[in-house]
Amino acid sequence: EEWLAEVIREDRNSSSAARRARQIWSFMHGERNFVRRWEDASKSLHPNGFSTKFIENISKLGATVHGGLLLDRVEQSQDGTRKFLFSIHGDEDSAYRVETV
Repeated sequence: EEWLAEVIREDRNSSSAARRARQIWSFMHGERNFVRRWEDASKSLHPNGFSTKFIENISKLGATVHGGLLLDRVEQSQDGTRKFLFSIHGDEDSAYRVETV
């Protein structure tokens, strides 16, 4: 939350801080995006994605969209339930994994 406030303050080209916060949330958690890197949400990949300048600025702040969890795999069952397998702290070879449905 703190870094999001900092990102919004640093993004001087944003016409609306609330819009930017919703955009970030959407790429992190909404609309089945679950991006792993800022670059995965760039305008070159998504019409409502982030500009190159924004990605450069936010990267300088050290902010990440994975929040310490990296999505390794999504499995979907026949009934539509999805299981997510995450590794912790970006170490994909780590024994520390989280599964959630």
